[in-house]
Amino acid sequence: MPILRRAFWLLVSGLLAVATGAHASALLQDDGADSGVVVSVGRPAIDFTLSDLSGKPWRLSELKGRVVLVNFWASWCPPCVGEIPSLDRFARQYDPADVIVLAVNVEGKSAAELHDFLQRHPHGFTVLLDREQRVQQQYGVRQLPETFLLDRQGMIVKRFIGGLNWTAPEVKRQIDFLREGGQ
Repeated sequence: MPILRRAFWLLVSGLLAVATGAHASALLQDDGADSGVVVSVGRPAIDFTLSDLSGKPWRLSELKGRVVLVNFWASWCPPCVGEIPSLDRFARQYDPADVIVLAVNVEGKSAAELHDFLQRHPHGFTVLLDREQRVQQQYGVRQLPETFLLDRQGMIVKRFIGGLNWTAPEVKRQIDFLREGGQ
């Protein structure tokens, strides 16, 4: 029952953000220090291993040397679904050996259960399954979507809360800065 209650409040908060016309820039946070979360900007990302839709395990620490976006989402979350097209365009414009998107699904579904949804929503990024919401809890994610931007050393550079237009020029500038070695 607590999971259903949490899902309800996440849905309500997402709908309120959409209904009030909240912009992603207003939802941008630079750290989680005030929330008591261990992860925050300027600190190393917490390592995790999750499987993708084909069952292949992905370990975050093995992606050092790349710019990484870790996006927490669910198929029942309107802002999450709304940002899929721009996240797809974002992922496709970069070589995955340089910039990679890990879309961590937190709703507890299996790959087979997500198959129909993902067929209707083309994506050029890796979908990982966090069925027990273990990684979601480690990262202190309470509102979906929530995204962490990591530099090549695995340090958290930005934390975004809410849907975002991933093709916006300011996002591209930040990614290009990181690709060129900036922190």
